[in-house]
Amino acid sequence: MLQSKAEAQEVTIARAVQIKHKSSLIAALANDTKHFFEEADKQLAAIKKDEVVGKWRKYLQLKIAFYDSYTWCYQGVTELEKEECGTAVKCLQYARDQFIYCGKVCEQYKKAVSYNNAILFINFQSGAGNTVHPDKAVFFLNYGTELKRHLEKAERENGFIYHQKIPEKLPELNLKATHGLAEPEVYSLPEKRSFFSQIKLDFKKLIIAQDGDLSFLLLLTFQKFQNERNGRKSARITEKKYPISKNPMSKSQKIMPVILCKR
Repeated sequence: MLQSKAEAQEVTIARAVQIKHKSSLIAALANDTKHFFEEADKQLAAIKKDEVVGKWRKYLQLKIAFYDSYTWCYQGVTELEKEECGTAVKCLQYARDQFIYCGKVCEQYKKAVSYNNAILFINFQSGAGNTVHPDKAVFFLNYGTELKRHLEKAERENGFIYHQKIPEKLPELNLKATHGLAEPEVYSLPEKRSFFSQIKLDFKKLIIAQDGDLSFLLLLTFQKFQNERNGRKSARITEKKYPISKNPMSKSQKIMPVILCKR
């Protein structure tokens, strides 16, 4: 479930970048997405069978590295907008390092071996990583271009304009996404309409068929409802014999009520 939530929020991030939301919002969304992947990886770490979950965990780990880089990239853009150019350079340099590390994890993921245990034999074969190349995806490549552009801009402006000292440590993140996945609403039953109080079960009209089966006839009191809502005459209930049971053991025909309304 955590992986599904994270991948759903990836769509939100891509949309936020596309329509050019504030960099602080994009950084907050990326940070939340990274935490979803981290929690999913921790849960898989409890399974002490690397041949079973090893490839899966590599996928989660490359996502963690990618969105860690994404977070600090847009945090650096936010710092640059506040003219904190030295801090911006530090954030973007860390984002670059994490992006390079993510590329290495992508290579490990592609080379990872999946484990397929059949009923009669054990077959080791390479998994989907042979055909799927995360580091060649358009989203991955576009982000690398954006990261490089932001870092070059921050270093250029700091060298020519601000001349701020680049800090040794990263700033503390105080991010809170105001948008993202919708919160589930608690379901509550709607109020019962007054019409349903007119539905009654007439136990006097229970019909016992000849084969011993019990058929329940639910009589809907349409008269008052029709007179008030539709202006029609009272409903007339007639009984006709129709074969409604397909049971071959039944030799009789049950009585099926037919409700007819006169206009």
